[in-house]
Amino acid sequence: MGRDHFEEFSFIQKAKGAKSLSYNFTCKSASFSKELKEKFLHVLKFHESRFRISLHTSPEEELHDMIIGMREGSFVYPHKHKKSESYHIIEGRIALIYFDEEGNIVHTVIMSRDDTLVARVDKESYHAIISFSDAVYHECRIGPFVPETDSVFAPWCENDKDAFMNDIIKKIG
Repeated sequence: MGRDHFEEFSFIQKAKGAKSLSYNFTCKSASFSKELKEKFLHVLKFHESRFRISLHTSPEEELHDMIIGMREGSFVYPHKHKKSESYHIIEGRIALIYFDEEGNIVHTVIMSRDDTLVARVDKESYHAIISFSDAVYHECRIGPFVPETDSVFAPWCENDKDAFMNDIIKKIG
């Protein structure tokens, strides 16, 4: 599941039992520094294609703030939640793609420090993310996190998710 890339930061620990490579802050009132951003970019470049650090200390907390790193060419498959969420780009360039219930692209937002900085996804809205560079972004939503029901993946791309996403990449290029 990946190494402990943040062992030099005593206030960050690797999350146990997470579905993907995740870390948690162990202190209240967490902050994401320039030093941590540089470490994120190093880990993306040399070690991992995607991971996160949660600024909250427990999945049961009411507010979930996550700093997410994605290597260039990575993507998050179309999915929706019962909760709204917002994204704030910190470094790099990503596309946030909104879909209707049939899988048609409704809207695309390119996020970068030179373009859109913050975007919101309303509850029950299918969306996907594509990284056009090594990217770091902030995701915020209401907790608690319930792994069994929190994300509903789009049924219209389940047969071949990678082919679907590669087709989307070609369309929005």
